[in-house]
Amino acid sequence: MEKMEETKSKLRETLEYVAIIAVGVIAALLIRSYVGQLFFVNGESMEPTFQNADFAISSKVSYYTHSPKRGDVVIVEADILDHKKIIKRVIGVEGDTIEIKNNVLYRNGKKIKESYINEKMDTPDLTVTVPKDEVFVMGDNRNHSTDSRFIGTFPLEKVQGKVVMELWNNPFKRF
Repeated sequence: MEKMEETKSKLRETLEYVAIIAVGVIAALLIRSYVGQLFFVNGESMEPTFQNADFAISSKVSYYTHSPKRGDVVIVEADILDHKKIIKRVIGVEGDTIEIKNNVLYRNGKKIKESYINEKMDTPDLTVTVPKDEVFVMGDNRNHSTDSRFIGTFPLEKVQGKVVMELWNNPFKRF
């Protein structure tokens, strides 16, 4: 009888651990699905803002009440070159006309001042009007970025979240 009680006690303890682990996994999945997520930067397209192998935290909650704004750094669902998600900066929103003339970037006819760019952009001329419910995104390292200049604008539902914090090279740098 004593052995059976001991077995029941061990079983109860094991079930408690399993329940705690299950609650933790469910909480993590809910947080990742609805609140935010950790993102690993792969590549040089966002230098100097983010370096290859940086970690960033993105907030999904940021866009529950409003759409991305110009200048936001976002995580976008995109199936390009082995990447399922990419990190880019919002350059244009619905209705904006983005124009590149002689390697200079304009939005709605006005030259955009970009303090986060290290080198002059070398890219073909382009004019795009951002469609309804879409965004035009570009990497900060313009000469080494596959972005809306080459693959088009992205629907808002492809925007996975706003980057709110960097965890690696600039610990806890906020955006």
